[in-house]
Amino acid sequence: MNQWQFPGFLEAATVNGVSKDRIWDVIWQHIGWQALFTALFIKYERKGRMEMVTVTPVEIGGHTFIATTVRLPKTTLLAVSCDKGYIMCGALDVGLLNDQLKDRHIIAGRAVGVKTIEQLLEAPLELVTHEAEKIGVTAGMIGKQALLKMI
Repeated sequence: MNQWQFPGFLEAATVNGVSKDRIWDVIWQHIGWQALFTALFIKYERKGRMEMVTVTPVEIGGHTFIATTVRLPKTTLLAVSCDKGYIMCGALDVGLLNDQLKDRHIIAGRAVGVKTIEQLLEAPLELVTHEAEKIGVTAGMIGKQALLKMI
């Protein structure tokens, strides 16, 4: 029998430095109503099956970002975002963002070889969009530093 469970990260006293009473505000502020509703039911578990999508707040330099992990067969997608932009794992196609989607002015950076959110935050960015360069985010910059430039 399938079972929906309340996300475990919302039961903790703090999550990555964000207090339990602020978690709803953080999710609402950064990702909106649809994602807030989704967060309520995000942890879908069935016997023998792992958590597929995780959305958690991450505190960096006094600012709160949203970390998203999507577990897929043979790969994991990782992203940490704020209102202006995001950093992501190697699956991010920076060329596509710079060329076909340039009219959207997307601020983003890609780190390769990362397997966890923590690694993504500590890894140097291999490639960044032209829009990211305009605000001072550069290739080689550590993920955390790039996110702070996106505030």
